[in-house]
Amino acid sequence: MRIVSLKINKFRAFTDAEFTIGKNITVLSGTNAVGKSTILGLLGNSCELKVDKGKPILQPAFRCEWGELFKMSPDFDTTASNVASISYEGDSELKYRITWQQSNTRGRLIPVTTTASGSPSNAKKDHPSLYLGLSRLYPLGESTITSNTTPTTVDVDSTSFLETYCKILSIYDNIQSVNQVTVDVTKRTPIGVNTEKYDYLTNSAGQDNLAQILLAVESFKKLKLERGEDYQGGLLLIDEIDAALHPSAQNKLFNYLYEWSKKLDLQIVFTTHSLSLLDHARLIAEPMRSSGDAPKPIEIYFLSRANNEPTPTIIKSPEPLLYRNLLQETVAFRSAQKIKLISEDKEARWLLKHLLPNDILNKLNLLSTTVGYNEVLSLSKCDPTYFNTRIIVLDGDIKSERSTMSTINAQNLIGHYIYTLPSNKSIEESILSFLHSNSQACRDYFAQHICLTYGLTYSQFIDVDLNAYQRRGKKREKMKAWFNAHKDQFDDTNLFEFWRSEYEDECNKLIEDIDNAIDEISKKLYIPE
Repeated sequence: MRIVSLKINKFRAFTDAEFTIGKNITVLSGTNAVGKSTILGLLGNSCELKVDKGKPILQPAFRCEWGELFKMSPDFDTTASNVASISYEGDSELKYRITWQQSNTRGRLIPVTTTASGSPSNAKKDHPSLYLGLSRLYPLGESTITSNTTPTTVDVDSTSFLETYCKILSIYDNIQSVNQVTVDVTKRTPIGVNTEKYDYLTNSAGQDNLAQILLAVESFKKLKLERGEDYQGGLLLIDEIDAALHPSAQNKLFNYLYEWSKKLDLQIVFTTHSLSLLDHARLIAEPMRSSGDAPKPIEIYFLSRANNEPTPTIIKSPEPLLYRNLLQETVAFRSAQKIKLISEDKEARWLLKHLLPNDILNKLNLLSTTVGYNEVLSLSKCDPTYFNTRIIVLDGDIKSERSTMSTINAQNLIGHYIYTLPSNKSIEESILSFLHSNSQACRDYFAQHICLTYGLTYSQFIDVDLNAYQRRGKKREKMKAWFNAHKDQFDDTNLFEFWRSEYEDECNKLIEDIDNAIDEISKKLYIPE
C-alpha cells in the first residue's frame, strides 16, 4: 500500500494545501513553525500494524505514538470534519476529523475510512509505520545512566548495521556491540555503540541519531522477512534527519535510505534544515523529473511564510538559490535581491542601461561579463537549473544565424529567458550605421546645437578609419575601440534616443520580455514584489 498524496483542507497553518508523496522519499524543508511537523503528524496518525503481525526492534509496535505527533489546542484545534485527507494507491481514501473527549479535555484527530464492505470505520490503515522525533536525541556522554538498569544488547543483524554505521560516520574502529540504554530524568532510551577504543558512555547525539534511524530500517527489514508475501511496505517518518550529523554523513545517510526504501517498498518522509542535504537530494532527484505523470521516487518541498502569508506557500522542487535565500536571509534582504542579467560585453550593458526604465533596472544586476554567445548558450544548455533563474541578452548580430536562433527558441521553451538586442548588428556597428544612414532621425540628431559644439557631423562618420582607433585585431575589436572613444560624446548628445526611434518596436518588445522574465523568475526565487 502506497500513500499517493496528502491534502489539508483546513488544519492548523494550512488551508487548501496538497502534497504528492514520493514513491520512495519525500523531503520537507522550511523555516521553523511553518508546518513541517504537522505533515509528519497527519501521515503518521493514519496507519499502524498490530503487534501480532510484527514488532520493531526498539519501539513497542509499528505505530506512531499520538503524544509524539500532536499536542492538541482547545482554542485552535476545534471540532471539525474533513480537515485533511490521504489518498492511497489501490485503497480507499482516509479522512480526518477533530473531536474532543473527556469533557473537552482530550483532543483527537480521528481517521475516517471505509471498510471492504463499504461501512464507515475509525480504524487506522493496516500498514506499519514508525516515527522518529527530536525526542530520540540524547547524547549519552552528557547524561546520567539510570542506576537500577543495565544496558541491554540490541538484537540486530550486526554485520549490516555496523558496516553501514561505520561507513556513514567514517569510523574505522572495530565495533563490538550495540546497546539500548535508559537515562535518568528523560527516561529516554538512546542507542549506544561500543568499539575497541570507547564505549557507549562517550557517544554523541549524532551517533545516537544515526543508530536509531538505522535500527528503524533494520526493523522493516526484519518485518519483511517475517511476513513474506504479506509484507506490503511501510512508512518511516523522521523529524530533523540531519540533527547532529555532519554534511558528509547526512549525504551518505540519504543514499542509504534511498537504496533501502526501494528494496523495502518503504516510503520515507523527513524534515531538514540542511542546505548540503537539500543540494544532495535535489541532484539525485533532478534526473527523475521527466517521468511524466508516474509517481516520482523523490519529492522535495519547501514551505515558507516569510512574507507573513496566512497559509504557508508550498514550493515543489525548489531551486537552490530559493531555499538558500529563504533559510539564510531576511525578508528585507530578499526584497532587495536583484535578478542577474548576462550580456556579451560592456557595450551591450551601455545600451540596456539606456533602454530599460529605472523600475526594471532596479530589479536587475547587470553582470560585468565578457563572453561569446556560443559559450553562454552552451553553459545554459548544460546547466538549465542554474540558468532558468537568469536573464540572458545577446547581441542582435546572431539573428541571421538560423541554427543559433533555433537553439535559443528551444531553450526558452523549457523555461529559459534568452533574448536579443534590437537591430541585426552588434551595438557599435548598428550605431555607426545609423550615423551615416541619412535617415530623418539621423538628420535630427546632427541638427542639434550640442552636436555642432562637439564637432559631431554627418561627414565625420561617412568614411571612418577604424585603424585610427586600433591598428591590430579583428574588425569587431576596432569597432568597439571606435565606439568607446566617442561614448561620452554620444551620451552627452543623447544619441541613444535618436537611434532608438529606428528600432522602436524591437526596443519595446525587449522591455516587455525582460519585464515578464523578472516577474517569472521572482516567483521561482520567491522574491517579494
